Amino acid sequence: MGDSRMGALGGLVFALLFVAAFALVVGETPDYGAPDAEWTRWAEDSDANNRIALLAILLAGVAFLLFAGALRRALDDGPLTMTALAGGAVGVAGLVVAVVLLRAGSVHGAGSDATVTRSVVEAAAAGFLLASLGFCAHLLAVGLHTLRTGAFARWSGIVALVGAAAFLATFLTGVDSGDESPFGVGFPIGFLCLAIWTAAASLRLSVVAAPSPAPPLPSTR
Repeated sequence: MGDSRMGALGGLVFALLFVAAFALVVGETPDYGAPDAEWTRWAEDSDANNRIALLAILLAGVAFLLFAGALRRALDDGPLTMTALAGGAVGVAGLVVAVVLLRAGSVHGAGSDATVTRSVVEAAAAGFLLASLGFCAHLLAVGLHTLRTGAFARWSGIVALVGAAAFLATFLTGVDSGDESPFGVGFPIGFLCLAIWTAAASLRLSVVAAPSPAPPLPSTR
């Protein structure tokens, strides 16, 4: 398999891994003021999921970097392309930070200190907000570029713009209200749109990068 096609398929791998990681870490955490026993129980119950999610998101980050290279080759050198690449990198970095913090909050399982767990888990919201900001820029740029140039299917550009709006709503909600969870408004919709767009673009780029069949050899008869 050529390097171009491997990079293109990195988008599909990213979509699968980051959806898996998101499904593992999304769940009810205790209220900030909940008793210490509830936070300790959460750490014990979430430790295995957070361990797997961390591995998945790190591998997803590598896959996205490979995909970004293929995406860069497929698009032009305009500002939308640069915004898409930079936004995607920021989004992935935010996800990694968030999942690392969640993992740190549950690393000792039942032996976790409730005060430390509570603080670290609350701090993970910063990573998710950073991810929403980065992916908002990424999806907005690729959505506008797709609708303008037809580089990818038009429907995928619309999906990307819907995802950008969802991530923007998430970011604004998280900043505006300290009590409102950043997951509450747009994260599920934004993540779904990101997964759909990335998978669709990945498959499209992999088809384009597939080697053409060699012409038949001339007959010696």
